[in-house]
Amino acid sequence: MLMALDGLGYNAASVSGFLSEAARQKVEQMGAIVRLALHTVNQPVNHDGLRIGLVPGEATTLDAEDWLRLAAVTHGEVGVAHLDREGGAWRLASSGIYRLPPGQLPDPTIAGMVEFILAEADYARKRRDQRE
Repeated sequence: MLMALDGLGYNAASVSGFLSEAARQKVEQMGAIVRLALHTVNQPVNHDGLRIGLVPGEATTLDAEDWLRLAAVTHGEVGVAHLDREGGAWRLASSGIYRLPPGQLPDPTIAGMVEFILAEADYARKRRDQRE
């Protein structure tokens, strides 16, 4: 799944409760393959000089020390933050929280990637079961 997020252009992902420390280190050692920064609630990520905090706030902010804090979102919402660099310094260009309309269909690229990953996991599980 992390490779899929990386391939879709995501810069960071929370792995709290999903990866053991050993598994996280293994993925991080694949830096040439997976560029995605991994972080947990207790350990904010440092991505290209930008520090991303995971404890959500009331609004998305970027302070003078390059700490990006994201606004909290609830079920049915998507939070977006667009950043750019000016002279080497990060700048929060825009941010927002958008309510998804009821019945909103998923992005076909992401949905296709998820279906592919689930099919691969199912195939690997069947192969493992046949060996046992």
